Amino acid sequence: MSLFDGEIVVNERVDPPLVVPVTAEPVMIEVVRACHFKAKPPEEVKGRKVKRRGCARCGLGKGDIAHMGAPPSFNALASGQGSGNAMVYAGLKARWQEVLTERLAATDLPKGLAHVLVEGEITFPDRGRRDQGNFRVIVEKALGDALVEGWWLADDSWDFYSFGNLEARYVKGESATRLYLFPTLP
Repeated sequence: MSLFDGEIVVNERVDPPLVVPVTAEPVMIEVVRACHFKAKPPEEVKGRKVKRRGCARCGLGKGDIAHMGAPPSFNALASGQGSGNAMVYAGLKARWQEVLTERLAATDLPKGLAHVLVEGEITFPDRGRRDQGNFRVIVEKALGDALVEGWWLADDSWDFYSFGNLEARYVKGESATRLYLFPTLP
């Protein structure tokens, strides 16, 4: 076996030689919810009810990483069920991108990769029926942009980034997103 331009020639006796790309070690990143957000009850100030910020359980803001696990459904952002506000989607996508960038930075994933294939698993705290596409959209987009922002990939087009299967799993009370990255070196 010999190394040739980022590839390993596994059989030089056939024409053309059998060549496979060199891969780095797979990496797993996860976002696990530590606290299920519960809004604080309103406070009465001068006879008026005023909304209070933060979680009644832990005191942290709703957007804090402690409250992130499974991503929200795209239905809640884009359909009649939710606000349909593009700014809400943009804010959630940016927050997920920030968290995933932090998770990637904590790994040994090398920069300047040729390609990354991603497989994932979302753990839900209940057995409700869910449409895979509604949950993958935010994670897939945020992860692709995080890989580019952190210089792990030059671009998140299909030439560099493939988001494969996304499985769902149920664990009572647990909300989590686990992503498995399979990188290819240049």
